[in-house]
Amino acid sequence: MQRTATWRAVPIGANRDRMSDNSIIVTTEDGVMFRCMIAPLGRENEPRWVLFDVNGVRCLGPRATSDHSQETVRQVVNDWWLLKKGIESR
Repeated sequence: MQRTATWRAVPIGANRDRMSDNSIIVTTEDGVMFRCMIAPLGRENEPRWVLFDVNGVRCLGPRATSDHSQETVRQVVNDWWLLKKGIESR
């Protein structure tokens, strides 16, 4: 069964100041910029990318892979974002 990505917009307020220095900036093919960081979920068994847009809106993104290189993260987030947009535009 295919699981679809869920967008959940949450204003983060003061949490913005606590963002990790290890975050990665990704600009998707359609020009959307995200600050990306990994968050452990589900008893820390399912790490996922958490994306923050330029307005500080948080989005639970794709599962994190073991490769955290800039290029891999950019590709994973970009592919997930374009898929999510395609699903929502139907």
